[in-house]
Amino acid sequence: MPRLPSQFREEFENRGETFFQIAELLYTNHGRQYTQSEIADVVGVSNSQVSNLVDAMEGTWLNRHDSQTTYVWNTEAHNPTDTEATKAISGF
Repeated sequence: MPRLPSQFREEFENRGETFFQIAELLYTNHGRQYTQSEIADVVGVSNSQVSNLVDAMEGTWLNRHDSQTTYVWNTEAHNPTDTEATKAISGF
């Protein structure tokens, strides 16, 4: 399973477990859009808590579509496929 980029972990190192659960969900499913309610159901928190947690990730790490509560990993800035390929190549 892909792991969040080290840059992400360093930037948000003091955030809680739920914050990283949300980030990992979006990162590992980077081609899928999630509604705030779907994220809340998967992680087991309220919609308002999801909103508070993802605010810090928006823009650089996440895209929020049309000011809605639909989120997707920002693959233009941080593409999981590129990250994993680089890790694989450097492992040889």
